Amino acid sequence: MSNLRPYMAPAFGSERLLLPRGEMLKLLYKSVARRRTLIKGKLKDDDGHFCAIGALASDCDTGKTQKLIASKEFIDEVAAINDKLGDTVSSKQRWGFVMKWLREEIAKLK
Repeated sequence: MSNLRPYMAPAFGSERLLLPRGEMLKLLYKSVARRRTLIKGKLKDDDGHFCAIGALASDCDTGKTQKLIASKEFIDEVAAINDKLGDTVSSKQRWGFVMKWLREEIAKLK
């Protein structure tokens, strides 16, 4: 169970695939790139906006990507980056910060 998103477990569905961190980062990048904003502190808000992990979970639930199992460490790592800037930035700025981090992490894989 994730420390930063403790309600995460049921969000990925039942037919699941555990991928290496690098593959998870690439899928996460695609999910986050589909949005233009990210929220802080929870998977989804009442207006239908997501945090980074929530975006991936939503894509899994809607069939835009395969069903996945994310490790507790991966969820906590991404949630910490997503929430790192606190409440001092806009959701658009948070999205840019997470996208930059994802590009840097993916570049390290090569």
